[in-house]
Amino acid sequence: MTPETPYDLPKILFKNTPTLSQHEKDHEFNEKRLLLVPIIEKYLTENERFRDKEISVNFSENGVSSLVAILETPEEKLVLKIPLTHTPSEGENYFLQTWEQYGVVVPHVIEEGDLEGHPYTLMQHIDAPTLATSHTYNELIAEKKFVSIGQTLRMMHIPQTEGYGRVYNGQAEHTTFEEWLQGTQIQEKINYTREHKLLAEQEEFLPHAYTLLTNHTLTEKHSRLCHNDFAAYNIFDTEPLTVFDPDPRLNNNYIDLGRSIVIAIAHSGLSETAEQLIEGYFGTDVPDMEILRASILLNSCIKFPQWHATGKLKNIQRVLDYLRA
Repeated sequence: MTPETPYDLPKILFKNTPTLSQHEKDHEFNEKRLLLVPIIEKYLTENERFRDKEISVNFSENGVSSLVAILETPEEKLVLKIPLTHTPSEGENYFLQTWEQYGVVVPHVIEEGDLEGHPYTLMQHIDAPTLATSHTYNELIAEKKFVSIGQTLRMMHIPQTEGYGRVYNGQAEHTTFEEWLQGTQIQEKINYTREHKLLAEQEEFLPHAYTLLTNHTLTEKHSRLCHNDFAAYNIFDTEPLTVFDPDPRLNNNYIDLGRSIVIAIAHSGLSETAEQLIEGYFGTDVPDMEILRASILLNSCIKFPQWHATGKLKNIQRVLDYLRA
């Protein structure tokens, strides 16, 4: 093989360095971010797509568990995303591609692969702000954007699948919902919430919520492709809305909806966000409000540890106020 000439190599300009988290628990992620910079440079140098191109690389400030780089050439603008976790869940590419097939607007996946042990996705860049940056929550409510968000989430839950939790080697982490609920990762979060009494008086309703949700999933049988972080900050303000950055999980649709409600309430403090999400998601169907409330309680229990550890106590208080109403 004839070695490449210098004229074939791209000219790479790094406009910034990866943003480092100030939280001690993210220290390991910070190290990985810095170590990935030369790996990304090597990838761009060797990728045929960028041969003899001028490329600017701008690392996004968003994303705790992934390193996101915006790549721009004279011809195109792309996103390179690399997860930072020890054993990253597979599935983001599959989830995006499947949702796209069902009519959900997502960034088109161009390439996926492995960078020296780090899985990556190269995808279309969407030139639009997120809903969280283009609107206040009062504006989102006034424009009924959360109805549209609920409708979009319903479309994302159309494809049915089997299993629960993360996806490894093409297989679901857990076979049943109960197995997922009893898994180490979920139990650690539940234990943290209990030890710090973050649910206050709402904790007494947890056992009943577990029973309701477990029985519901036995009846429902099929699980869904869940975004697991479906919120205004992960939706581009386009028409129709563009969904991005899933934390891919397999679970029951009520679990994913309940998580979105918890996040919306935590960030806005406005019950109208939940009302519109429910209206958009169910339309003329009648929701099982007992199951949904159980999901909201469980998701609160799972989300509270992160907010508590990072000092976002207002998020916790807003959700508790919603649960008490």
